[in-house]
Amino acid sequence: MSKKRSQKPKKSWKKYIRDQERKRKLKEQKRKKLEMERNYKRIPQATVSDEKKMFIKKKVTEIALAIISFSVPLVLYLLTAPRTITAYGDSAGLITSAYFFKAAHPPGYPLFIILGKLFSLIPIDSIAFRLSIMSSVLASFNSFLVYKIMRMLKLPKIPAVVSAITISLTYSLWLYAITPEVFVLNNTIALLIIYLCGKFKQKIEEDEISNSSLPCLITFLFGLGLSNHMTIILLAPAVYYFLYKNDAFRSKEQLFKMILFLFLGLTPYVHTFLSSFSLDYPHYGNLPNLGRFIQYITRYDYGGLLSGGAKEASNPNEKYLGMFYYYLKLLLNGFTFLSVPGVLYFIYHKVTKKTSLEQVIALTSILAGIVFPLMSLSGLGETDLHSQGVAERFGLLGMLFFGIAFFAGTYYLWQKFASEKTDYLNGILIILMIIIVFGNYKKVDKSDYELAEYYAQNILGQLGENDVVFTNDDLTATSLLYFARVENEKPGLILISSGFLGNKNYQKELNKMWPDLYKTQSPYEYDIARDIIETNSQKDKNTYFVMLDDPYPLGFLANPHYFKTEGLLLTANTKTTPLELTESISENEWENYNYEGLNKSYNDPFAKLTKNNYAHRAEVNSRLLQNYGCLNCAKEELKNFSNIMPELSYDNKYLENLSAIEQPDQSTAEALLELSKERFITSYMPSMMDFHRTVWDLQRAEKIAPQNIEVIGGLGEVYEMLGLYDLAGEKYQKADQIDPSGGWEGSLVRVQKEASKLKLLKYF
Repeated sequence: MSKKRSQKPKKSWKKYIRDQERKRKLKEQKRKKLEMERNYKRIPQATVSDEKKMFIKKKVTEIALAIISFSVPLVLYLLTAPRTITAYGDSAGLITSAYFFKAAHPPGYPLFIILGKLFSLIPIDSIAFRLSIMSSVLASFNSFLVYKIMRMLKLPKIPAVVSAITISLTYSLWLYAITPEVFVLNNTIALLIIYLCGKFKQKIEEDEISNSSLPCLITFLFGLGLSNHMTIILLAPAVYYFLYKNDAFRSKEQLFKMILFLFLGLTPYVHTFLSSFSLDYPHYGNLPNLGRFIQYITRYDYGGLLSGGAKEASNPNEKYLGMFYYYLKLLLNGFTFLSVPGVLYFIYHKVTKKTSLEQVIALTSILAGIVFPLMSLSGLGETDLHSQGVAERFGLLGMLFFGIAFFAGTYYLWQKFASEKTDYLNGILIILMIIIVFGNYKKVDKSDYELAEYYAQNILGQLGENDVVFTNDDLTATSLLYFARVENEKPGLILISSGFLGNKNYQKELNKMWPDLYKTQSPYEYDIARDIIETNSQKDKNTYFVMLDDPYPLGFLANPHYFKTEGLLLTANTKTTPLELTESISENEWENYNYEGLNKSYNDPFAKLTKNNYAHRAEVNSRLLQNYGCLNCAKEELKNFSNIMPELSYDNKYLENLSAIEQPDQSTAEALLELSKERFITSYMPSMMDFHRTVWDLQRAEKIAPQNIEVIGGLGEVYEMLGLYDLAGEKYQKADQIDPSGGWEGSLVRVQKEASKLKLLKYF
């Protein structure tokens, strides 16, 4: 008889050995279980009863602490939650979108909108407060998840619950726990993913991996997370490395399932796509085709998926990494400098630990807490209040994971050097929690915060039902939109975002919503704005501007577009005379406003920004009046405002030093052309506003001298630099007709090629 040949395993030797090891472990577990059952029968009944009581007591304690981890933050959140809008970040805009069940600004945030709509139906107080409740509930659930994760990391019950509550009540996490924003929901999904990774690891240890659907559920949550905020991808490298190392991708069928569940998680984006077909309030450019939809969900208008916004420092002397340093200060202030050793110990010792939950947390802490802020915040102006708010919001995920790393790392350090004195650690953590909670309560408390509401109401009080208002900052735009539409105070108000007016998709929305708003076919934003002023003037209506710093490209100092200062508003029409401009200062709008709450001190940048808007507007008004040559008007403007806010008063020396601004000659085409050239010669790096000012000068020069080749060619060059290739082509073509030997053909071909690239998107 031939000898039996040893059967070659169908799997690789590595997997074969791993399976054999798992079978051995399973047999060992069954043997121990049988032995325990035999021993259990020999134990006297009284002892069994005591053990049951002990088990029940432990379970009850565990459940009670889990409830505490949820309920303590929830109570504090609801006590400090604002009853109206705060205008922090995009919160007022998100509330409005959720209430009307429409897509928010890019990338649409459909998951937040769906949940927000459900909470907006709760018959409690204002719509804004209802969505604050949603944020508070989600943030409290986050505290519960942190507690469960801490228990998975082997922390005892007391340190685990104290850690969860303390992390939840650090300043920045608390502030956004009471603010309707997408970042709290982002943290919820991130923690759920980490929690499920922990459950998956437990199943591996119990040898139940073959029946686990957890990898599919984790992937589904990633899809849901992407339909809320793109920063959830910061978890992906660590999580999927963890799953790969634990044999989650064991077959093609499993991989296919996970991809399917990812797409199922993305289904909320159907809401974003469907919203594009309904006639709704213009919002940053709607989604008329597949190409625009892709741009929308990838935050093309904001610089990409993980961008914190346009990299434009408010001061050329600011450091490139200034905002990142600001974020680090926020991070350290949240947990005190004592947190550094715990965080470093946790990351250093756990990042190399194979396929552990600690490794996932450590790697995510590095990505979300260091790498991502370096990438998304670098270049933002460190003194700019809006940028400071961006740093805080975009840093929340990193703050959360650093909090977990700090408390877990501190416990591990304590175990290493003072394991027999655990009670001391519990006492220290409880004292730390009390200090953080009491220290933050007054700073965070927004229960009586009405600063943003009064700001919006002050502006709305000056406006009519169907007036046209241009805004160029999110805080003003979203605040006005909320009260005009959600609170139904002026539903016919036409609000235009000047920051998006150059976006062709936004222009299409405006034409669809208000077809008679303007007639020009020009895609240039300032042509459109000037046309709106003229169209309204023909109807004997004003056009209003809020937070407009530089009206020069809109016709400032050149008829027919004069601007009248009226407190927080600038009023424009074609019928205002220079005399009316100087007389308007006698109508002191500042004394008619509600300033309640402005005398308080605030920690968060958005409250400071709201407060700062008043003083900023008064200073801009004063500069405009100086330009008009009315020094007394400029001084009167500052005095009027100083009477309202003495802490921002201007001393007599400052007022005496105000002098008239000498205006250059703008009466001839040659003078305007020279003015345009000088602007670029004297500036080392021309700003975007320099380009817009130059367009206005050259447009006026062309009206005076329509055949001046230098004016027409210069206008074409500036249009090209602004990316207005169709307009640039028109000017180059005109220049070529006037002077065929001027070499304009090459410029014309160049801009036509660039214009054709942009038109390719239409075919999507």
